[in-house]
Amino acid sequence: MKKIKSILVVLIVLTSFCMAAPVLASPTALGTPDVAVYDQQDWPVFIGYSAGTNQGFLCTDYAGGDEGEFTSPTYTGTVLTDLIDMVGTTPLIAIDINQVGKPGSDAQQYQINSLDAWIDYGAGFVDAYRYTGVLSQQETGNGDSDWVIPGLDLTGAQSLYFVLDFGNRNEGEVIGDNNDGKENFFLVKAGAPEVPIPAAVWLLGAGLMGLVGLRRRKNI
Repeated sequence: MKKIKSILVVLIVLTSFCMAAPVLASPTALGTPDVAVYDQQDWPVFIGYSAGTNQGFLCTDYAGGDEGEFTSPTYTGTVLTDLIDMVGTTPLIAIDINQVGKPGSDAQQYQINSLDAWIDYGAGFVDAYRYTGVLSQQETGNGDSDWVIPGLDLTGAQSLYFVLDFGNRNEGEVIGDNNDGKENFFLVKAGAPEVPIPAAVWLLGAGLMGLVGLRRRKNI
């Protein structure tokens, strides 16, 4: 009889645990990466090289030479509300890649084993988004994204965090070693303007066009 009672107690505990544990949905694949340039300083970084607090949002910093798995801060409550107000419910995940090497070579390529976005973990249901693949440097230097990845949906989210597992495909090199600039992972609002051509360039172009117009008038 005691044995039966012990078994029942164990079953009740296990049942309670299973009922309390969040249900994990199969990760939804994020969309196809697209080349796009966004200024990292204008948007919240969630995992990055010495990014600290950017636009008022904390991120997970990693030092040069690191590779492996990193987890972002967990965004909840008013912090998450403020984040969504800034980037929208369907933000793009922007990635700034900076690796020395011949363009298109393994030395410039990120091996993203997995980039996961976890939504509402511990709230009874977990929605997850995932990207895996290889991305290469497009822009040289710090501060501008090389790629954006669509497909994330934060509608109704109560909590959000990211888990990143990455490395460099070139043997002997590691991603994040700051050998051609810093690497950062951040969110941008879908449809927001990309990095504009500097105003000085526009002014120079307008000035040149004006000079051409004056010369034509004199020749008439």
